[in-house]
Amino acid sequence: MKKVVAVFVASLFITSAAGVGSASASTVVGSTVNVTNDVWANNEESLGMDPTGTLLAGAWNDWEHNDGCGFSYSTDGGATWAPESFVRGITLYTNDPDVPGTGRFAVGGDPSVIYNPKFSTFDIVCQAFGTKSGNQVQMLATTFDPDEADPTADVNDNYGADAWTTPVVVPAATTNGGFKGSNGKFPDHESVFVDTLDAPGHHYGRLFVTWAQFSGAGKSPIELSYSDDNGATWSGPEREKPRKELRGRCAVDRRRIDVEPNIPCGSPARRVERDSEQRLSRIYRRVVYR
Repeated sequence: MKKVVAVFVASLFITSAAGVGSASASTVVGSTVNVTNDVWANNEESLGMDPTGTLLAGAWNDWEHNDGCGFSYSTDGGATWAPESFVRGITLYTNDPDVPGTGRFAVGGDPSVIYNPKFSTFDIVCQAFGTKSGNQVQMLATTFDPDEADPTADVNDNYGADAWTTPVVVPAATTNGGFKGSNGKFPDHESVFVDTLDAPGHHYGRLFVTWAQFSGAGKSPIELSYSDDNGATWSGPEREKPRKELRGRCAVDRRRIDVEPNIPCGSPARRVERDSEQRLSRIYRRVVYR
């Protein structure tokens, strides 16, 4: 969800491969680049990069008139960026009050961006909420193809329609009212990951989305959905079992839990957040290797 004000800037970090792990390792930090380059606030940014480090794409909460997910990309390793725009197909608005948007939601945010080497595109997931028919909250997935993008296009044209796919709803809640939002039930804090290994036991190009599924009751399980066709269709959601069903675990109190199956109840415990990471890892292994 949109929170505090921040400025989205980018720096280049280049490490000598020959010097990794040695005293001779050298790191060069490039000059800071103002990606958004405007007078409006931006925060909760996300950055994706291709394996060569040449193509980059960034997204952020955009507080301009479109009130969606701001977006820009670079084709020279982040030295220069296309004039900022926003993710197409999310909100009802553009940055011009007289030009309608191509989405149906009032607000978008919490973007997460990653490069998918199988399809040579950037995968973007944005949270969107507030429609004319109700205050539902959904996660929308789209792709951006830099080869089809026109950096000279008008800001409200999002680098051209050919660069984007139509946003698709990521399957999240399976419970009644799970998207409503006003009842405390909604998906949030989404994060994306792509399986980049083309090897036995893997699913090359599979796109994963994870999130916290807020229930309105104080318990927010980690859930996951995935796509094998670059976000066109989805499987899921997968949900890890509630804490009380985790075998071999020992609950110390309501806020803490042991994360190793062999740790006795009397041992020091780690925080629940670490347990969530362990549970998410198990979901990933179950989906990837099954």
